[in-house]
Amino acid sequence: MLKTPSKSRICCQVCFDYFSLKEILFRCSNKTCPAENDPVRAKFLGTAQSIDPKVITPSATSDIKQGTAICTQCQQPAVIQICPRCHCEIPQEVWGAPNMTIAIVGSVGAGKTVYLTSTMKHLRENLGDYLGSEAGVQTATLRTNYDIEKQEQNLFVQNKVPETTNQKVINPEVRLPFSYKLNSWVYRKGFRPLKKKLETYLSIFDAAGEDFSDPTDTITLTQIPNSQGIIMFIDPMSFPGIAAALGQTSFSLKSPTEILDSFYNAYILKTPDLSLGDKISVPTAFVLGKSDMIEATTAAYPQVNNPPAHDKGVDLKAIEDSSEATRTLLLDELGGGPLCGTIKNRFSNHCFFTVSCGRSWEEPDPKYPDDPKKNIGRFDPNPSRIMDPILWILWSAGRIPATD
Repeated sequence: MLKTPSKSRICCQVCFDYFSLKEILFRCSNKTCPAENDPVRAKFLGTAQSIDPKVITPSATSDIKQGTAICTQCQQPAVIQICPRCHCEIPQEVWGAPNMTIAIVGSVGAGKTVYLTSTMKHLRENLGDYLGSEAGVQTATLRTNYDIEKQEQNLFVQNKVPETTNQKVINPEVRLPFSYKLNSWVYRKGFRPLKKKLETYLSIFDAAGEDFSDPTDTITLTQIPNSQGIIMFIDPMSFPGIAAALGQTSFSLKSPTEILDSFYNAYILKTPDLSLGDKISVPTAFVLGKSDMIEATTAAYPQVNNPPAHDKGVDLKAIEDSSEATRTLLLDELGGGPLCGTIKNRFSNHCFFTVSCGRSWEEPDPKYPDDPKKNIGRFDPNPSRIMDPILWILWSAGRIPATD
């Protein structure tokens, strides 16, 4: 069960270290204020240096509660609050609601970034239709707002497929979470239909599966045992013969089972209460993505794509039916027997999903029309059941209700 932190013991959503309210720092928000090296943030990211706006110590705790401090260098208001341990941005009033960490895991090129961008946009725009006007989602940090706006511009305005998420050795910044604030409700136990309103910070990590093989990756390996929900992406192109049959090139250097093994071993390594052979109890959504590429195969399993009726809660019956249909699809059509066996033996609370964010394709770059390596990835949004995995995880954590 998620608990609201005390002001004397707040857990950072990025580094998962603890601090008190009075220790919170600020970072200058004035873009013209000269940046400088931040050795604390550089150490956390594992880089030689990190050139960032100036770190500011508030003059009093009241500055923290009001959300504004004055930069000692440019004398302008600063509104970005940062963790005193890692110097990464945290939401304002982070002490006011519990945090829920969700890790999205999968091989490079599996479609995690497109899924995250599409799903959170859909969640922001439509959660109120599912749960009522009192429910909603909004970005909780300036970094999240900037990055997600840029990704949405690429996907939905320019119709460009984003670049694959690099491993942290290439770009450590990609290991930082996207931060949102969820307003939701559940029925009060024993007093239904009375509602209990809830606030929750969501920290969503987009992690390349290859990073879980690196024991020096302190960021990725720390987020694992601190996750209250896991979304494990399965790329249909990584199954033997599927990519070749469709004339596609697989981006993945590892099979889904190999990525799952890396993740499981890392999780057990960082969780003292578990040993090899124990099952992970965290709600885990196994998502078969890019279903638009295998429509001819999924057509024989209509319950995979039947739209759920999320009305004043999560349609669990539709999700359960789709889960069983997806598992059968993996077993009967995609050669997913070893993968399903591993999931059954290692995860005690899991569900299968089949989703599609839209259609993607490549077209020649006008500057290099004869070089296929320079092709531009294009995207046509047409979401199918993308909300189901995160709604199921939020329901599992007791943050939203199920339908009657």
